[in-house]
Amino acid sequence: MIYAGNVTAVSRRAATKAGRGICLGAENIGENQYENDVLVAQQWRAQHVKPSQKCFGVLLDAVRRFRMLYAHTGLKDSLP
Repeated sequence: MIYAGNVTAVSRRAATKAGRGICLGAENIGENQYENDVLVAQQWRAQHVKPSQKCFGVLLDAVRRFRMLYAHTGLKDSLP
């Protein structure tokens, strides 16, 4: 993990390792390691929320523009 101030960035490698530990289960890797792996996975997800929202917003804008173009060109009756 990379520490920058109060924010902990989880690398892909660390997230993959944590995912494998979660798949093994607490009974096979120990309760403490399992809990740590869950925390790493949660941080991995959390650090991707804003980039995912931004990407989805760009996609929605493109769809809205396409719909407007589609409606203004008169193609709406020729496509399903």
